[in-house]
Amino acid sequence: MSYLHYKAINWNEIEDLLDHSTWEKLTSLFWLDTRIPVTNEKSQWEALPENEREAFMKSLAGLASAATFQSEKGYLVINEGKHTQQEAAIYNNIQFIESVHAKAYNTILIGFNEPKEVDDLLTWADNNRELQYRLDRILEVYKTGTPLQKRVANLLLEGVLTYSGFFTPLLYWAQKRFTSVSEMIKLVLTNESLHCFYISHKFQLGFSELTQQEQAELRDWTFDLFVELVNNELNSIEQIYYKTDWLEEAKDFVRQQANNALKSLGFEPLYPESVANSIYIDSINTILTKLTHHDVSSQTNISFQIDKENLMTEEDYDF
Repeated sequence: MSYLHYKAINWNEIEDLLDHSTWEKLTSLFWLDTRIPVTNEKSQWEALPENEREAFMKSLAGLASAATFQSEKGYLVINEGKHTQQEAAIYNNIQFIESVHAKAYNTILIGFNEPKEVDDLLTWADNNRELQYRLDRILEVYKTGTPLQKRVANLLLEGVLTYSGFFTPLLYWAQKRFTSVSEMIKLVLTNESLHCFYISHKFQLGFSELTQQEQAELRDWTFDLFVELVNNELNSIEQIYYKTDWLEEAKDFVRQQANNALKSLGFEPLYPESVANSIYIDSINTILTKLTHHDVSSQTNISFQIDKENLMTEEDYDF
């Protein structure tokens, strides 16, 4: 998209009707971390075993790292592949929301830890080999990949590697613990599911325009990138969960999310479905199904299952 002059956006000119629906949903979901009193749950945090506290906080530090990266790099790069001004507006909105997410993770870390402990956790994330490798690899694609490859990398980071960090908070949610933290994660996941849906939709539109050979090459490239970064993520999980009883379940959860992301792109899953029953994963999937399910009856309509009380009201502006 190029112009001989600066062109004002016209929302009456909509190429993809999903753009308008997504914009309406994104703006209706606006929230800030200051609305949720996570410090009320510090006593629950202090009662956790040390190994669980460590896994919990490292997961949050990793989430803060990924969200910060996306707010600074992700949508500034992926915006280059936009087809319309409406699409650009949506990416700008998503970029801002990633900053909200990064702040939310910090709010939880700060609410449960002393300043020095927060510094140490974020420094750990900034220097962790696996966490930094995944961001370096994604950034490489953002800088050198095609627009469709950038969308694949974006979805992989948002819909698989970020979801990996949600395992511990979702586990506590399923156990009806840390309800304020769960509310924060609920809001984040509602955003993330919409982001992933929109990105996969735009990918499929572009993918359908490729030749069969180009589609096969992009499919193979996608599988290679998923295998590389999922394997890296499994190594990261080893470091975070090796002291807990959740290690294998956390790995299964990541593989499951990788399959879901591939299916959203229109590809077949890579990993075998786990045949073992896991109370952890079953409970988490029940939450995710209810929270992120969307019903798209046509391109003109997209609705997400969200509790109405999470939306902003006039009372939110009474200071």
